[in-house]
Amino acid sequence: MQLVSVVFQEGGKWRFSDGNSPFFADIKDDKFLNKIERNEIAFAKDDLLEVELEKKQILAGGVLKTEYSILEVRNVRSAMVQIQFPLND
Repeated sequence: MQLVSVVFQEGGKWRFSDGNSPFFADIKDDKFLNKIERNEIAFAKDDLLEVELEKKQILAGGVLKTEYSILEVRNVRSAMVQIQFPLND
């Protein structure tokens, strides 16, 4: 999942993209959240998370709702950095 926006406020939902569309998800991985609290993990634009994702679809009042939860963050992959080469005239 690609990070779109991160919320550090407790109970806030993070925004991700699966490559097709953005969605909000709860982070339920306490180990991961504790690492963030201790500043052991840093994020940058376009970073990717390898996660265990739970998707629930609920029919309420005739409307189908989809809820996402990140159960476990298995890996944080930094976005690729493009190397600039000096150009000779």
